[in-house]
Amino acid sequence: MLLYTDAYMEAAFILKAAERGFPLSHAQIVQYADAVRQATLGADCEGVGVKWVFAFLDRHHHELRPFWSKALDTQRARSLNPEAVKSWVALVQKYVVDMEVSPDRVYGMDESGFPTGYTGKERVIGARGTKTQHKQGGANRQNITALVTIHGDGKMVVPPMIIFLGVNFQTAWGNGNTIKAFIAKSVNGWTNGELGYLWLNKVFDPATKAEANGLPCVLLLDGHSSHYTEKFINFTRVNNIILLGYPPHCTHALQGLDVVCFAKMKSCWQSKIVAFKAEKMREVSKAEFLSVWAPAYVEAFDESTVHGAFKVTGVVPFNPNFVMEEQMKPSVATSTRAEFPMPQPSAVKAIVDAMRVHPPTQFDLSPSHLASGTPTPQTPTGRRPRDDDDELVNIDPALLSPSKRVQTLYAHLGRSSTASLLLSSPKIKSYNNPILAPVIQHVPCAVPTPDWSLATPGLSKDPYKTRGQLEAEIVELQKTARTCAPKCRSPRPNHRRGDYMF
Repeated sequence: MLLYTDAYMEAAFILKAAERGFPLSHAQIVQYADAVRQATLGADCEGVGVKWVFAFLDRHHHELRPFWSKALDTQRARSLNPEAVKSWVALVQKYVVDMEVSPDRVYGMDESGFPTGYTGKERVIGARGTKTQHKQGGANRQNITALVTIHGDGKMVVPPMIIFLGVNFQTAWGNGNTIKAFIAKSVNGWTNGELGYLWLNKVFDPATKAEANGLPCVLLLDGHSSHYTEKFINFTRVNNIILLGYPPHCTHALQGLDVVCFAKMKSCWQSKIVAFKAEKMREVSKAEFLSVWAPAYVEAFDESTVHGAFKVTGVVPFNPNFVMEEQMKPSVATSTRAEFPMPQPSAVKAIVDAMRVHPPTQFDLSPSHLASGTPTPQTPTGRRPRDDDDELVNIDPALLSPSKRVQTLYAHLGRSSTASLLLSSPKIKSYNNPILAPVIQHVPCAVPTPDWSLATPGLSKDPYKTRGQLEAEIVELQKTARTCAPKCRSPRPNHRRGDYMF
């Protein structure tokens, strides 16, 4: 088992990792707990055991709960920030709302890969109260690619485009094509510039030109290079198609197909291939792909799902505040950190740095632990104390790790009325406690001022003076200086530094 303080530190670590998009699995939590025990008790100590993690999660059920992870690339996690969302909302405002483009002339297109075999998920731990727990990482596979287009009024008027991996066309690829999908091929099974233009010219334009009736239509796309070739852009200009590109790596929150549609489509597709494998005892082949994929497509892309895709992304109807603050939490890694408004001494900086590495746990901040007079937990030992080590008399040397030293620091800071401000919650911030303007002290008018002209040769009326005149001016200057100088105590030697101080 872990100590009470170590368990709370591990819970805080799990929450922080999940918030940044790196949630821990059950096995990783056990590894972390074993590492804590080895650092405290030695490398030969036994681990916590496999079943310990379930008891740990049960004790901390108010803070932690399990999730099915959802892949989120690291670049996506760091790119979704208020400025990117603001720029996208401005584009939609300008080209959809201000130009009065009706929902039946708004389209969104995206591509996605569909594996022919079952792919599972991993059970991870995150904060209770969160709807979805993302996990950073890639999910690249060699799949059959589908280009799907959704319509602002909920109807699927543009057929999908299916891209198979191959050099030559196979007639069997069209088996079961009940949705009239456009079939294409590429050497790697992915889309490219030529296939992107082929989709625009042979699939999208014929299906939408009649309904647009010469009016401009808006096409929402991600930043894939196949969507922005010279031929692609020139064709949209000639045919009055307005292209709006999502900010880089933000489609997981801004694109309706990513947020709503493909999640349901992947679920339907998985259920179809599981049923196919249970019946056929093998994976889906290319010749059977459309016969299995088409029913999943019809089931997933119903009118309510498509409407929801445009609604939750703030396009139809227009909603500039559709992105919640929690969705931009992983981008905190690139945000600025608030600091104290004035430079701090090196000792304070060292303490603050140690507290950042080992933040206080709930146990450290509890009123009973910070109560005055509460002794620091100690372990009896036969070690002979040093003269300057009174506070560490009975502490086992194995406990003198950096984290243990910081915990002892918290205990001593909490007993001080002034130093306990470092443990206060919320933290002291400059905008909550504004710095007052400096008070500039002026010399009172009643205090006489020496005649400094006596010490400045250029201000004297007679530039040529005798020795006696100069000596008389010096005596007069000394007399006025003594009269105006404030009384102060005599200097005393500073024997520690070897100089004098007042």
